[in-house]
Amino acid sequence: MDANKHPVIDAKEALDEFFEKFEPPKDPEFWKKLVNEEANEVMEAFAHLIKELCDLGYVLSGLSIACDEAEVDMLDITPVDAIYGAMVIMQSLDEYPNFEPVLQEAFAATHKSNMSKLGDDGKPIRREDGKILKGPNYKAPDILSIVTKGYVGER
Repeated sequence: MDANKHPVIDAKEALDEFFEKFEPPKDPEFWKKLVNEEANEVMEAFAHLIKELCDLGYVLSGLSIACDEAEVDMLDITPVDAIYGAMVIMQSLDEYPNFEPVLQEAFAATHKSNMSKLGDDGKPIRREDGKILKGPNYKAPDILSIVTKGYVGER
């Protein structure tokens, strides 16, 4: 077997072994609490992924504008196809039948956050290579509330 591949194991057998070795509580309320904790972690990770997808879309759009203005052909950026594929897959999830509005709201929140990067003087703060840095009034977007809105109860 490939050293990097994990063997396929039976979930029931794995949990039986876990219960035997660790003797966790068998109280369903305990396990419901753990399910909620893990679900919240997944939603936070999902929100982070959406935020990063919005950031990537933002800079790709910026690249497109820069290439148009410089009359340069757009570079062949292969991650775009992968990101588009990931979004199509996410959109098809039963839990997110209307994923496009979620992405649009997340992108709007990312834009608002990006605009908050300006310094107190209303001017951008730049790194020496030109990258715009977060100013003192920067506010991170709350993508988690957008992703979870309508899908989970109050947090």
